[in-house]
Amino acid sequence: MKSDILELFAYPTELIDKYDWKDVINGQKCLYLGKKCLKNRKSEPEVAIGSCTIRYGKEDKFVIY
Repeated sequence: MKSDILELFAYPTELIDKYDWKDVINGQKCLYLGKKCLKNRKSEPEVAIGSCTIRYGKEDKFVIY
C-alpha cells in the first residue's frame, strides 16, 4: 500500500512492521527534535500532526512539511 506520508514523527512509514505505531503516535515525540512535535492540529492543539515528509503532486515529489 502506497502512502502519501513518508515519515511520521520522523519514523519512515515504509518500515510499517518495524515500529509500534500506536506508541509512536501516542508519544507524539519527534526524533529530529528529541521532544514533542511542534506541528499541532488547529482543532485540537494538544494533538501533534507528526507528518514530516510527504509525497505531493502528480510527479510524486517529496516535500518536507
